[in-house]
Amino acid sequence: MSPLLLYSSALVASIVLSFGVAAMAFFRRRAPGGLAFTFVNLAGVFYAWGSLLEITSGSPEQALSALTLEYVGIATIGPLLFLTSVSATRGARAISTFGVTLLFIVPVLTILLVASNAFHHLFYTSIALTQRGPFSVPTLEKGPFWMLNMVYMNVCLFGSTLVAWQASRKGAKTQKSALRLLLVASLLPWSGMVWYQMGLSPWGLDTAPFGISLSAVFFAVALFRFGLFDHMPLVLDQVFENMREGVLVVDTQGRLAGLNPAMTRIVPKLSTDLVGTPVAALARLEPTLARFVSAGVEEEAVWRQEGEEPRVFQVDRSPLKDARGRKTGDIYLLADITQREELSQRLSHLARTDELTSLPNRRAFLERLKDEAERIKRYGGTFSLAIADIDHFKRVNDSWGHDAGDAVLAHVTRLWSSCLRTSDQLARWGGEEFTVLMVGTSSAEALVLLERMRSHIEANPLEWNGEPIAVTASFGVTSALGIGQVKVDRPEDWVHRADQALYLAKENGRNQVWVDRSVPED
Repeated sequence: MSPLLLYSSALVASIVLSFGVAAMAFFRRRAPGGLAFTFVNLAGVFYAWGSLLEITSGSPEQALSALTLEYVGIATIGPLLFLTSVSATRGARAISTFGVTLLFIVPVLTILLVASNAFHHLFYTSIALTQRGPFSVPTLEKGPFWMLNMVYMNVCLFGSTLVAWQASRKGAKTQKSALRLLLVASLLPWSGMVWYQMGLSPWGLDTAPFGISLSAVFFAVALFRFGLFDHMPLVLDQVFENMREGVLVVDTQGRLAGLNPAMTRIVPKLSTDLVGTPVAALARLEPTLARFVSAGVEEEAVWRQEGEEPRVFQVDRSPLKDARGRKTGDIYLLADITQREELSQRLSHLARTDELTSLPNRRAFLERLKDEAERIKRYGGTFSLAIADIDHFKRVNDSWGHDAGDAVLAHVTRLWSSCLRTSDQLARWGGEEFTVLMVGTSSAEALVLLERMRSHIEANPLEWNGEPIAVTASFGVTSALGIGQVKVDRPEDWVHRADQALYLAKENGRNQVWVDRSVPED
């Protein structure tokens, strides 16, 4: 086979290869880097096609036409490779539309200058044909814009290589092979170009198209065989690797498809070695979490992890979909909400607790009263409810100051709490008023308990700045009996009954317990 036919066949093979890879990339153009890679291969087609025409040209004019076609590929190959590397590793929007426009100013100018070189000779100062064996090889004297294009192309190729190198260093283990191939592919365009520029190519022929075609093969293997297009861009992968929330990915076959380092910190028994195993394998490592995943929690759930320091995690499930919107699995995100839960509990406690006395406040007391009312309506039983009011409390504030008034409230709280049973609830109703809920207690039994509370504070005055402050209180009490024996629509109605009894206690001299006589004894 003659050298001309052999070389021409190689160029044709390069054209076919580049065009075929371009067609493959076109169908993946929506993936990060897919569109840029499509044009990389089309640039390789133009470069090889122009080279084929160049070696068979019969005049300098024909050679210039062939060079113009070549430079459609030569001028654009650098920025296109750079775009491919950046998009495939950092996301399709890593470079803005304006940035892409700037990238192609020099290539467009280069193509126009080559096409019109006969009028200005700024790219080539002279073009002559030399016959080397069976080949027509142009002898070219380079102008200033040839150097501009050469520098710009190499800067873009260096940028592509640098991006690929950084990606191969920082990429996740699952992407290492693809990213290393991406690095090799970024280096290969230089191989044919250096071989040609050093004068080592046979008959002085341009061998750069073969380096570009070989580069396209490595790119294609990285992007298609190792699925770089199918994975998240590197920047998203780094987010996945470094995020504080734990992530589990489960495929549609119920297998563990991936997990991030945070997940292994949450459950130390988990490791990347489990990737590919059925989710059921999690059961022996973390049974509760395995049940969450196996059952497929409805978007959100709470997992309480037991241990020396119990933690609470919110488990969110979302579908994992491919580029066509088809579901390929589920993503489980585990966010540590332990502090949020603790804060929520503290806020709930504060919302239901009186700040001065640390007793339940009015809201908490009414909730407890409502629960107790529902219980006796359903199952029967009894309870008594009392309201207590500290006698002449305003005199304490006026005579001793508000600090003394606060001290009296705290003093009364301590004394009365010591008189009550664990089933009873003492609450601060507001101001100097307190409520007492006595479960399973009739009016007669409540009277005994409240008399003890009344006499206890009467016998124990508060010592304030070395002087005693006498404290007494008045009480009103009512009771609820059995199922349907006392019809009361709202729990607040019992409070009203007790309040009416308290009013009578105060009207009749204070410092006494007054029983609501409208309630019959059981």
